[in-house]
Amino acid sequence: MLSYMIVGLCLLMAMFSVEATDNPASLCDENTTTAALDWIVAQQHPTTGFVYSFDAPDSETWATDKSYSYDQAVAAIALLLNSPAGAANSVGASDYFDTAETLLTAMSGGLYRDGVTGYMSVPKTWDTSDGSVSSSSLRSDNIALVGYAFALHWLFTGKQDYAAEAEGISKWLYSRLKDAGGATDGRCVQGSDSATYCTTEHNVASFFTFHLVSYLVNATEPELSANLTSAAADVALALQTPLWLVDRFNMGLSDASRSLLAQTWGTLFLMGGGMDDLTEAAVRAAGALTYTEEKFRTTQVVVASGETADGYGSDADSSNSYHSDSVWSEGSLTVALAYFRGVSTTGSANFTQVLSRLQPVFNATSGGVLEGAAYSVVNADGSDIYPYAAVGGTGELLY
Repeated sequence: MLSYMIVGLCLLMAMFSVEATDNPASLCDENTTTAALDWIVAQQHPTTGFVYSFDAPDSETWATDKSYSYDQAVAAIALLLNSPAGAANSVGASDYFDTAETLLTAMSGGLYRDGVTGYMSVPKTWDTSDGSVSSSSLRSDNIALVGYAFALHWLFTGKQDYAAEAEGISKWLYSRLKDAGGATDGRCVQGSDSATYCTTEHNVASFFTFHLVSYLVNATEPELSANLTSAAADVALALQTPLWLVDRFNMGLSDASRSLLAQTWGTLFLMGGGMDDLTEAAVRAAGALTYTEEKFRTTQVVVASGETADGYGSDADSSNSYHSDSVWSEGSLTVALAYFRGVSTTGSANFTQVLSRLQPVFNATSGGVLEGAAYSVVNADGSDIYPYAAVGGTGELLY
């Protein structure tokens, strides 16, 4: 069975005629979905093909000309998932599909390529206006998600326009595997080109990329397929054993720090075919999301409207030097997606309720989803949350 990671929240609601009865003006009504897709299209630079990660004022110089690789992947995946049926097989049938292909081509041109090994990797950030690399830092989650976007195009169209990119990225991820512990603990993908640290989030992304690319190359490159299948199995072991802590996921290997994305991405792994024992997978997923409700749920007034958004923060508790009292849209929407996988937790909301509670972070004027309700300092590395429409949250809504 092909394990799956990316399935659109709004797309699924439409497919299964799910209604967000708690709020008629759901984030997934047709008008909102179209507005969000159109906003992403409008964010694309006409020359380079990259999308601006933020719709921020010119005074925010850190954001005005930046295309984060993670956001580019999220945008491409969202556009591919929401392209009309058949668009992939006819020229010009969908603005969304055309935008996705232009963006994939831009990313392809901005990859690091090793002509000897065939490895390909992805910088953290490009300058939107000229396509140059603005941050050469390599993170395995960014790289895995970009690889997944290339592979998803291959899966949907049957065309190998970006097959080399999907394979090259998978080979780079494979080269970063290390033993996760004992003989039954599997292997894990290290966090960057230099760090030996393995995180849950990075390994979930790597698992699904290994799995999808191994499926795609099975007929033409059986040796590579076998290697990637083995890698996916080893990463699955790591996610089930050393990266799992009793009733929740660790932040990383030998790191029990609290992490929202470890719980939500970990749940996507458990419920997306990553664990053979489906009963145990459901129990663990429920534990991870119960923990999420207890430690990450928060409210915050949206500075632009005065409304209160009810979602999830990126930190665990306000006793930390960096607080969690900030509604982070991107992370909150991964909670909704995790609930859609059928997870049941005691006294917690279902995914339509999560979407309804997040309605205030949707920017009806622009069509994008605000990164956060208000400016918040959340991370020691300075990666704060801003009340600007952002590709990350908007894309998460659409996939």
